[in-house]
Amino acid sequence: MQINSDYLRANFQTEAKLEKGQDDAFHAASVTAAITKVIGTEGYGSADEDEYKAFVKSMVESNLAMMKAAKDKDFAAFSDANGKVTKYCSDCQQGYQGRQGRLGGRV
Repeated sequence: MQINSDYLRANFQTEAKLEKGQDDAFHAASVTAAITKVIGTEGYGSADEDEYKAFVKSMVESNLAMMKAAKDKDFAAFSDANGKVTKYCSDCQQGYQGRQGRLGGRV
């Protein structure tokens, strides 16, 4: 997730870059959405905790919004959704990184 998130932030900073790399942006956002769904499945780390479920739900929704925005070449919506994904990832890592039985590192 971190690699895709970094890639999306670094490579699609303008409307022109999103338009030129629309397929790549859509693909990276879809991979991140899929990984996010996986970390929310039963049996994964903290998947049974309400706070963690809320992080996962928010990240999935934001990734889906980013995918739609990439498909629509809507830079403002893409940028907004990408910022939300970054924030949710950061907030979640601060709460769960390094805890025994939790994420334990970058996802």
